[in-house]
Amino acid sequence: MTGTDSEETSIRKAEEADFEMVFRLLEQLLNVGESLNKEELEQVFMHEIADKDSFSLCAWREQEILGFLAGTICENYLYSGRYLYVSTLVVDKMHRGQHIGTLLLDTVIGEAKERGCRAVDLDSSFFRTASHEFYEHYGFRKRAFNFTMNI
Repeated sequence: MTGTDSEETSIRKAEEADFEMVFRLLEQLLNVGESLNKEELEQVFMHEIADKDSFSLCAWREQEILGFLAGTICENYLYSGRYLYVSTLVVDKMHRGQHIGTLLLDTVIGEAKERGCRAVDLDSSFFRTASHEFYEHYGFRKRAFNFTMNI
C-alpha cells in the first residue's frame, strides 16, 4: 500500500510497534467511566495487521500517529459479494478537521476497490453526531441500525 501525503500527513499500514500510540487513540472513543482491556486489544491488533483480508492503517505526521482505521473485507447477500466493513476510524481529538479521516478513508476505499469490494459499511455510536456529519459529507448514507448482544 503506498503512502498518501497531504499537509505532511502520510498513510501507511500499521505495524506491531504502532500499538501503544493506536491504543491511546482508541481510548479517545470511550465514554467517561469506560475502559479498554489493553492486552486483549493488543491481540486483536496483532491479528488484524497479519490478516490478509484486514486493513489497519495509520495516519502519521512528525513521528506521531494522528489517526487509525481498521477494516475487514467481508461477503454477504446484500451486496452480492465483497464489501469492506470499517470497524474503527479514529482521529486524535486535537487534529480533527484536518482531513485525516478523509485520507484514511480514501486510502482504504482505493484498496477495497482493487480487491473487488462493491461497498463500504461502518457504524457509529448514536452520540457521535460530528462523526455522522463527517460520514454523510464523505458520501455515506444512513441505511440501518446496528444491533449488538454480548454472548
